[in-house]
Amino acid sequence: MNKKTILGLLTGAAIVAATTGSYAAWDTLTADAAVNVKFRKSVTVTNKLGTVTETTNLGGTPTYTTTMELTASDVPSGTTAEWTLVPEVKSGDTDVTGQVDVKFNDESSSKVDATLTAPDQITVTVTPHDDAVSDLADKDVSVKITATLGEKAASGE
Repeated sequence: MNKKTILGLLTGAAIVAATTGSYAAWDTLTADAAVNVKFRKSVTVTNKLGTVTETTNLGGTPTYTTTMELTASDVPSGTTAEWTLVPEVKSGDTDVTGQVDVKFNDESSSKVDATLTAPDQITVTVTPHDDAVSDLADKDVSVKITATLGEKAASGE
């Protein structure tokens, strides 16, 4: 290569380097943005069972009733919710849930609407099956209700 060609190449490289450097300094190609987020409080639920009362008549099946008070705190506004109630009935370590009927507000459904503005008062009724007399008569039986708060599905879903 002759000197003129080398000088031309070097001049071209210098122009490219100067142009590229000037674009980098001239153009703004990055931008930052920030926002503050305040996370809501976590939802808290409580479940209290009241005193159990027995209703029975001679020759009839006994019925045991209590009131359950469910409370939900810090639920986001506009939420439509329901309680899912799951009973567990045990005689000692033996699960006897299948030997009793457990109803909530006199309904067989395990779903109950949640008001979210005040404690929900739910009547819990436990009735042993007629064929469970030999297994349950004169035995201490524990009834545990697990209440889970969930968003209520829109009707039709």
